[in-house]
Amino acid sequence: MASNRQPVRIHQPHHGEPHDAVRLLVGGRQARHPRAPATRGPHSRRDPGHRRRPVRPPNPQHPAIREDPSHPDLATETPSDPNSRGVPLADREYVDSRNASAVARAEDITHLLEALEAGRSARRWAGPPAWLHGDLHPANLLVHDGRVRAIIDFGDVTSGDPATDLAVVWMFLPSHVREGFWSAYASTATHVDGELVLRARAWAAAFALVFLAHSADNRQMAAIGRTTSRALRDERLV
Repeated sequence: MASNRQPVRIHQPHHGEPHDAVRLLVGGRQARHPRAPATRGPHSRRDPGHRRRPVRPPNPQHPAIREDPSHPDLATETPSDPNSRGVPLADREYVDSRNASAVARAEDITHLLEALEAGRSARRWAGPPAWLHGDLHPANLLVHDGRVRAIIDFGDVTSGDPATDLAVVWMFLPSHVREGFWSAYASTATHVDGELVLRARAWAAAFALVFLAHSADNRQMAAIGRTTSRALRDERLV
């Protein structure tokens, strides 16, 4: 008889998981899969938000620890990096400011700075941390016959504010379908309001700055940065 048990058991994430590795709970044991080396593109000169995090003692309330407190990998439980993905935007302000300074030498980014400021001023995420892809942009979406068929590159998987991944609304979707997207999303998700949209726009601006500042050797990523910047600028003008 077929089993209903899922091969990969997914627990409720703590903010910032899984840190330096993509962690999978398989059969009650925790396997660690280190990040792949950086490839050419916006992360070839690593965003400061990707620095290695300090180690702290494991959280005894972590679901995996309650299941198997003796597992050696659990001794490397680490806190969320305040400059990575999924965190409050104000906590990574210096990263965005450095990227903005680099891009501002070549083009007007007033609209991106406005989006970032609005996102920082918006109410922080009040829901439980959500699992995040962490790098959800067009180059990591496989499209065939006008439909998204797969998502790739999970090297930045983390958890926290879903606004991080929702930046893809401006990075990928054309303007005429964004309103429909938010309506559909609100029908299936919780904590969806104007504050979430403001934070998502701010994350889109942050990603645009990353791509524009660090993609001199990658035309595809530079194009994504320009497209995202233009989407935010045009929406601001409407």
